[in-house]
Amino acid sequence: MSGKITRVRNVRAPGRRHAPSARAGSPPSRRFHWRLEPDNPYYSYQGVLRIDGPVEWERLARAWSTLLAENPNLTARIAEDDGEPVQSFPHWTIPLGDPTDLEDTPAPEQAFRADAAAEAARPFRLDREPILRIRGFRLAPDDHRLLVTMHEVLLDGWGATILFQRMGVLYRDDASAPDPHRRRRYERFLDRRTDELRGPEMARARDHWRQELGGELPILDLPSPGPRRPPPSYRGRIVERALSGDRYADLRRTCRATGCTPFMVVLAGYALALGYYADTDDVIVGAPIANRDGPDRIDVPTFTLNMLPLRIDMPPGRPVAEHLRHVRNKVADAYSTAGYPFGWMLQNSHPTRRSGRTPVSQTMLNMLTYPAGAIDVDGAHWSFTELDTGFTKYDCTLYVQQHGPDAYLLQLAYQLDVLTDELAEALLDSVLAAIEAMTADGALSISTVDLLPAAHRLALTEVTHGEQK
Repeated sequence: MSGKITRVRNVRAPGRRHAPSARAGSPPSRRFHWRLEPDNPYYSYQGVLRIDGPVEWERLARAWSTLLAENPNLTARIAEDDGEPVQSFPHWTIPLGDPTDLEDTPAPEQAFRADAAAEAARPFRLDREPILRIRGFRLAPDDHRLLVTMHEVLLDGWGATILFQRMGVLYRDDASAPDPHRRRRYERFLDRRTDELRGPEMARARDHWRQELGGELPILDLPSPGPRRPPPSYRGRIVERALSGDRYADLRRTCRATGCTPFMVVLAGYALALGYYADTDDVIVGAPIANRDGPDRIDVPTFTLNMLPLRIDMPPGRPVAEHLRHVRNKVADAYSTAGYPFGWMLQNSHPTRRSGRTPVSQTMLNMLTYPAGAIDVDGAHWSFTELDTGFTKYDCTLYVQQHGPDAYLLQLAYQLDVLTDELAEALLDSVLAAIEAMTADGALSISTVDLLPAAHRLALTEVTHGEQK
């Protein structure tokens, strides 16, 4: 690529001269883990743009080229200079080639899914190749797909959604030249983010996270089929349940009565269920926050997400109402310091590293909502959705999304090396039971909540904890 080359260096954590540092607008912890396991694909993000209706492929390829010209950071190379990661862009050329034709295959959808799985299993080398791959597929005359696979250091789900919405506009207008204002948008975002990271409010945030993550951190030790043998495969599966009907109505009622958000009530139940299965009253649940508050960052195609490790203690005698207040306060305090990079939290906490375990937290609760991903373009319906790559970086992750007007869909992604299918089902059923308890009698002690589903009592007796406590 020709033109000006932009090089982005890191912003160091205050008071740290030689430690790894946080680059404005991009998570250093992800690059840190990539260096530990560069051949592991579990930090890959994958999504598909489905185009139902007519499409002109050459016009689509032009729209893609213009999209990259407007967002040169998507073509970045991430390398090291004097031990520090440096982002240089534009660097790679990433064309959209002709589509792979699957129309005459016996099962086009299965063939597409197989190709997507193969792409997801290919790890990225951040310094040697583009960290974004795109492929086109034709499954039928009016069914085309764009499969995009990238390293999470590049984009989060929000950024990917708005990126392909913009591509639809470029395709509709058949734009051949990038919008110059959009082309400089990422650099303006980095300048503002750099100022934030150097601002005085970071000192308060640092003190908060030092207090939250000081001392020895708890390790989530869920019952596993046997001893953990490194390296883990990070292969995973998903089980799901719906929270609907009276349960949904009770949750919304509890939110109104307690001042909690649905996320807080779900977190209170999830932490209680995790503590039950791991036999602990102290758990840390990672919670991603979009960090898209403000017009300067709401539509920037980049990674703005930050991880907030929420440490929930659950003494046995605590009433449910007090447990909810405790969780509400934890979340509110964390959100008020959400701009402090997770990489800096790692530096301050010095978590004990265990082979095959993510640092600080081994589980996550994700209730993020993204902008609507569907648009209509020249008689075709464009919709962008995230794909399950078949890998999961945490022991287990609970995803919760609105499912129609009066229900939530709960999906538990879990590592096959950690949980059996039966135990994953039992854990998710227990999460539902715990959420239901959060909406019942507030005076009830959390230690008296019955969390083990009767259908899975036998399953728990057939497994042992994989590590000594």
